[in-house]
Order: sequence, then structure tokens, then C-alpha cells
Amino acid sequence: MRWLLAARNTRVVFLIAVCAMAIVANRKANAAPVVAGVERFHAGNHAGNADSAEQAGLLLLGELNCTSCHAAEGAAATWLRPKQAPILDQVGQRVRPEYLRSYLTDTHAAKPGATMPAMVRGVDEQTRRTQIEALTHFLASSGQPADSAPVRQSIASGENLFHSVGCVACHNPRDAKAPKLATSVPLPELSAKYTIGSLAAFLQEPLAVRPAGRMPHLNLKAEEARDIAHYLLQDIHVEPNVAFEYYEGGWDNLPDFSTLKPKTTGKCSGFDVLAGERRDQFAMRFTAFLNLSRDGKYRFHLGSDDGSRLLIDGQQVVVNDGIHPHSFKSGEAELKAGVHELVVEYFEQGGEESCQVDIEGPGLGRQSVEAFLVLGRDGKVADQNSKPAFELDGALAEQGKSLFASVGCATCHQAAGIPRGASGYAAEPKSLAAMKSTGGCLAETPPAAAPDYALSDAQRTALSAAIGWLQHQTNPPNNDEIIRHTMTAFNCFACHQRGEMGGVERDRDAYFKSDQQEMGDEGRIPPHLTGVGAKLTEGWLKQVFDNGAKDRPYMFTRMPRFGTTNVGQLVSALATADPAALADVKIPEPEIAPRRLKSAGRQLVGASGFSCIKCHTFGGSKATGIQSINMTTMTRRLRPEWFHQYMLNPQAYRPGTRMPAAWPQGQVLLPNVLDGTPDTQIHSVWSYLSDGDKASPPTGLGSDPEELYVIDEAV
Repeated sequence: MRWLLAARNTRVVFLIAVCAMAIVANRKANAAPVVAGVERFHAGNHAGNADSAEQAGLLLLGELNCTSCHAAEGAAATWLRPKQAPILDQVGQRVRPEYLRSYLTDTHAAKPGATMPAMVRGVDEQTRRTQIEALTHFLASSGQPADSAPVRQSIASGENLFHSVGCVACHNPRDAKAPKLATSVPLPELSAKYTIGSLAAFLQEPLAVRPAGRMPHLNLKAEEARDIAHYLLQDIHVEPNVAFEYYEGGWDNLPDFSTLKPKTTGKCSGFDVLAGERRDQFAMRFTAFLNLSRDGKYRFHLGSDDGSRLLIDGQQVVVNDGIHPHSFKSGEAELKAGVHELVVEYFEQGGEESCQVDIEGPGLGRQSVEAFLVLGRDGKVADQNSKPAFELDGALAEQGKSLFASVGCATCHQAAGIPRGASGYAAEPKSLAAMKSTGGCLAETPPAAAPDYALSDAQRTALSAAIGWLQHQTNPPNNDEIIRHTMTAFNCFACHQRGEMGGVERDRDAYFKSDQQEMGDEGRIPPHLTGVGAKLTEGWLKQVFDNGAKDRPYMFTRMPRFGTTNVGQLVSALATADPAALADVKIPEPEIAPRRLKSAGRQLVGASGFSCIKCHTFGGSKATGIQSINMTTMTRRLRPEWFHQYMLNPQAYRPGTRMPAAWPQGQVLLPNVLDGTPDTQIHSVWSYLSDGDKASPPTGLGSDPEELYVIDEAV
């Protein structure tokens, strides 16, 4: 009987141990860094392949920014695309201090899937808490984010934008029925991290603080970024701190508010220009109380679209009147510590609308004044039950500044007054060539002195394989390898297919939309990039990478800008790898006068030719049918050899396209134009379109006037 009880107890202990190990393993797996390209192309059925492990490891070495500590040199460096860490100069203005504290305390719990390691390690728990608090105060000393409440209309608009402009190509869709996709770039609890204003600012200019380009610039307008922020942070509850009066009317300058009767009055969070009913032809007068802790000279920056005026204690400080896009004007006021009445007058005639007030002064770097505003003259917040505001401790902030370098933060991050790379490590980390491919950061339980990335077993295996492979690598990657690796690192394959690789995933397909339903997938799915280096000029590729593109206005998903600093290597790699297929294409040089050649091209494009204008826009003129790519940009975008071959056989270059073959299998449908050959006729269209925006409108566009064609030179 005793033996049976002992055996049973042993089994129970064993099962408990197994369950505990499984829980720990599962927790680590859930916390492991998520890199979309690794999850899509090197996990699951792809795992276990030696080549796949090396490729996954190369991606991870870049995405985890390993080379900030372990320098890569020579050929090894050319295989990596290091992801620069976010710039933290003004992180206090963007991120709530409570989130900074929780993120430093337990990085992988605050943001599961984060690619940043846990850093404050190797000390006793009390010291660790003290160091984290000091770092939090240092980072928060760069400013304070101003809260505002979500607006119902903006939430609805933001939901539509989030699920249509391209956000869900990388991030998980947020509607109730959407499955959780392993290839989604994870997000933290956004309302714990951001305010609406700070998230909107980040969405509009992500490269300013995340220059590595993994979060690209979607060319969002200010209102679009704001609406998406309202949607993503719709669960925020914010006590109002500003009273407003709302007026309706049309003005070119600020009205005399003393002569007007408000249509509505109310309370809002910050200078919320969406608190009224209209988006154009309205005015607002905001009143709040500014609570200052120190005497001194304060400088105020008033930004608005359209006009505005700032008064403090009844005295005008800044005027930014008239109709104009969002712009700032500044003024100064000598103020005592205590409570001051602050009034902002604002009007909006048309277009976008915005109003913003920044403050800087004794102990304050430039930041939004909204964080210092209250409704009452007593200087107290309206809700006495709300959690106490974070109070900055200057002495702790100074301690945190020293720790920022000594614990290793500055190895990856730039912060106010501390350049990136200012490591305080006692021992210089080994280079990639000299390090072992096991142990250290790659250990199952990293030593106390090492960062902890919470790597999965597969990720450790992949990193070890890549390090070992790089240590014996003497050649740089070829163009195809540069293209594949760069497109995977920047998740280009989430939207684009190249060869047999990538393209829109099935579970995301429904979020790629168009307002030209009759175009089918061609109107909503971003184009294949097979052979794109033979298609687009190097100049146009660079422009697209630097500025994004909107050449397909019917397609809701936007081509973002990544910056050639990040993806510039693709320009030369694509231009070298792809055009070989068109090397034998010869552009004809017929002995035909340029005017006659362009005139014929104009005829072929117009209603008396192939009626290209039925489907393609021309400059500012719409097509009569679907609104396909603007013809006046084609010769700036396309290589002439590709254009020539595409005209002969569109289906060969884009299977399933609605573009018809004007010269099917080399047949000439309009034999009386020029010499009746496809080559000459295609060249005439190219010559005509080469005038770009200056090209004369084709026949049938607009009022459809009678056209005269020049057949011979003037005598």
C-alpha cells in the first residue's frame, strides 16, 4: 500500500512538473519576438530546413538589432538589415509614463512579441525597481502627453481607414470575427501607451521617431491620422478640462465673439475642434485654467487651420489669424506660479481643421499645454477620484540619465542629450565574427548580464545557424538575395508578390478594396513585382520609396514611403536583376518627323484610335469608364522597352489584366496610321506621352472637338 501511494505521489509530482514546464514554455513562446517575415516564410512547415533556418536567423539578427552590440564587418555586414531602435528624444510627449514603467518592468508582458529585450537585469529586486523608476522619470522628463476624449464620428471613420488603407496588411484586423494571425506585427495595449494626440502624431510621421522604416509612412492626412487614433483608443475615458462655446457662420478672419451667440456650449478634453456639429464654417471659443508651478517667462506656440488667437488672463499673447493651412505663431508672457485663465479663439472656413497650443518655460521643454489645463479656477481636476497624475522627480530623472547608458539602453537608443551608441558596458561585446553561436543572449536562460529577448527554441536555433554561416561568408549577397531579404525584412510581401513568393494572405484578402469593382482583383490588390526593375525607371523607384505613391487612386491600400535610407539598395538591385529579359528589345527610330509621330500617337490614344481614354485618366481629366493609371505619368514611370513589349502582349506581363492587346499577336488593326507596323505605332504613342502634362488632350477627351491631323511637314 505504501509503495502504491509513493508511486502515485511520484506521478503527481511528475505531472505537476511537466505542467509547470509546459506553462513556462508556452509563456516564453507567447512572449517571443514576432517578425512577420520569419513567421510567414520560416515557421511551421518551413522550419527544420537548414537554408530556412539560416535565412530566418539573418532576418532576426537585423530585426533584433543584434549588431548594435555585436558589430558585423566585411561581407557579413552586407547580409544584414539592422533595425534602428526608436528615437527617445521626446518620448515623454508620446508615451504615458505608466506604460514606460510597465514596459521596463516586464517588456514581454507589456508588449507580447516585442523585439526589444528585457534590459534591467542582474541586480536584486529592490535595486531593479529603483533603477526602473529612475529610467522612467528620465524618459518622462522630455514632456508629458496631453489626453483627449475619443469622438464618435472619428471612431467610425478611423475604423474604416484602419481596415482599408493598409494597416491590416501588417497588423491584425480588429473586427470581432477576425482570426489572430501569426504573421501580424503585434501591438501593445494602445490606450495604456498613447493619448489620442500622441498616437495621431506618430501615425502621421512614424519615420521621425522610428527611422528604421518597419512602420512606414502611409501619407495620412492629419484628420485621417487623428481618426485612426480615435478608433484605436476608443476605450479611453478622459475627464474634460476645457469649456467651449460653438458658433456657426462663414468668416475669413476671427469674428468678434462678444457680438455672437453660441449655438451650443459644453466641455471637452483639450482644444477639440470636432466637439461641434460642422467640419467647415464654424468657430469656437475655448476657456480653461492653466496651473503653473514656477514663476518665469513662458513661450506659447499657437498652431491652427484656419485662424486662432490666444489670451492669458485677458491679455493677447499670440495671434494666428486668417485662412491658412496648419501653421504656428509664437508669443511670450511673464507669468507667476499659480492659476491663470487661458482662452483660445478659433475659426474654420474650409478644408482641414486643427488647433494646438504648445508651452515651454522654466523646467518645461516644448510640449502641449493641454496637460496643464483644468476646468476650475481652483486649479483642481474635476474628478477627485481619478488616479493621481504622474509627478516628475528631477533627482530621479538625473539618476535615470546616468543609468540610460550604463544598463545598455544607449547602445540602441538615442535620447535627449545621449547619442546612440554610448554604451556603458564594463566589457565590450564581442563582434559577430568572434562570438560563439550559443550561450549569452542565445542561452535558454540568458545570464544576468545579458539582455533577455525571450527567444523561442526555433529562434535560438535560427540565430545560431545564421551566426555560424556568416562567420564563414566571404561574398556579399547577389541582387536576387538583396531583393528577397529586403522585401522580407520590410514586409513588402504582405502586399506584393514577386515570383512565387508573397502576396496578400487569404485571411487579409477581404480588406484590400477598391471603388472600381469592375476592375476585379487588378483594382484592389497591389501589383506583382515580378520584373518590376525592368518596368519602372530607377528614378521612379527612388521616388516611390521616398514619397510613397498614389498612381492607382482606385485602390484603397496605399503604397507607403519607406525612405531610400532604408530600402535604397532595392533600386540598384531591381534595376540590375530584372532588365536582362528585355536586353534584346530594340526601340525603333523611324525617319518620321517628331510632330507627325506625336500626332499619330495622339490619334491612337484617342477616340478615333484605341480609345485608351475610356479607361485611363489623362492629366486632370477623368476617363469615361474605369479610372485607371494616368497616361501623362507613364513615360516618367516606365522604361520604354517594357512599355513597348507590354503594348504587344499585356497578358504576358500581368495575367488577368483588363488591358486589351491593341496589336494582338502582332496584328495591326489600324494599318493606315504611319507605316502600319506595331513597332512604329507603339513608338508614336510613347513619343506623344513623353510630353507628359504638356501633351495636347487626345481626341474625344472633354468637349470632343473636331481634330485636324498633320500628315506632312508644313511647306
